[in-house]
Amino acid sequence: MARSEAYDRFSISQRVQHWVMVVSFVVLATTGLPQRYAQSAIAEALIGALGGIETVRIVHRAAAIVFILVTMYHFWHLLHKIFVQRARPTMLPGLQDFKDFVAAVRYNLCLSRERPRLPRYNFMEKIEYWSLVWGSALMIITGFLLWNPVTATQFLPGEFIPAAKMAHSAEALLAVLAVIVWHFYSVHLKHFNRSMFSGKLSRHEMEEEHAAELEEIESGPLRFPEPPELVRRRERVFLPVAVVAGGSLVVGLYWFVSFEQTAIVTVPPASTAVAFVPASPTPTRTPTITPTPTQTPIPTATPTGAATESAPNAAATAQAQTLLSLMVIPHPLEGREDCLLCHGEGKMNPYPPDHVGRPSTTCLVCHGTSEAEEHLPAVVKHDLEGR
Repeated sequence: MARSEAYDRFSISQRVQHWVMVVSFVVLATTGLPQRYAQSAIAEALIGALGGIETVRIVHRAAAIVFILVTMYHFWHLLHKIFVQRARPTMLPGLQDFKDFVAAVRYNLCLSRERPRLPRYNFMEKIEYWSLVWGSALMIITGFLLWNPVTATQFLPGEFIPAAKMAHSAEALLAVLAVIVWHFYSVHLKHFNRSMFSGKLSRHEMEEEHAAELEEIESGPLRFPEPPELVRRRERVFLPVAVVAGGSLVVGLYWFVSFEQTAIVTVPPASTAVAFVPASPTPTRTPTITPTPTQTPIPTATPTGAATESAPNAAATAQAQTLLSLMVIPHPLEGREDCLLCHGEGKMNPYPPDHVGRPSTTCLVCHGTSEAEEHLPAVVKHDLEGR
């Protein structure tokens, strides 16, 4: 037999199961360990990078659902191989595994020169597999208790919740360390095992790790294949039962992870609001301050028919009367206290240029209504030149 010949190790179904479980396990470890060590700076940074604790918890539970589903499919696939295909349960431990363990210890301690001839699944792989089985069962059960703590405490004492948290956390740490220290070393560092990529092992790898299986393969089949009709008959019985049982488990899983919200809903994030926004000034009327009349009353004009009135005095008197008419406000002030609304610059009746810069509060110093005419300032009736 050619030494380059490859031997089947894992089917496509087994490889898909493996990689789905790898992805879900990595996500569970990445989102779970930061919650265990939430007080450390690295955990805080990782939680922040993943979007916050709420996102981390939701992603953790989504990965847990994937992990549970692939575990359910694995046992369905295992039962199909045993009850339909009548495959040997080669992963079950037995007395030969203990003998192989003793032989491996003697060989590693140089007490024996003969390497132990190991079967398809050696004792180390069986220990790792069954560690995964009981670890998965423990993680799923404790995870369910932590997922629905209120419902769980209706059937179990309250002490089960902190105990489940401790067991879940410790088992997660143990699983991560086992994968890194044991599994990673065995399949990547000791020698790079490509069987989970290609599904096959080389003859050299078979001689090193599974010499007993290689002897069985080369010695010929141990049993003749069963008639196809017999296999199909068992499959017609197995498939309906497996579909109903599997469907019931999936529906039960969906109900269990969705009927209670206490394990996902957390304290709502604090609302953010602008602490201070400068308000736009609202136009308001300027309050009118009525000045106290202290001005000298306007003297009574001299009758126009007086013979003593000279022409210059008459002109001054006419000018004074015109100025007085401009100083008198022709409308009531109630509701119109802000003069600049109508008489400001650019308005319908603007003030004269020499009034620029005078606020409306000073208007009543020189101007007044007809009722307050006697309080207006006195008008100079003569020319100021030379006087």
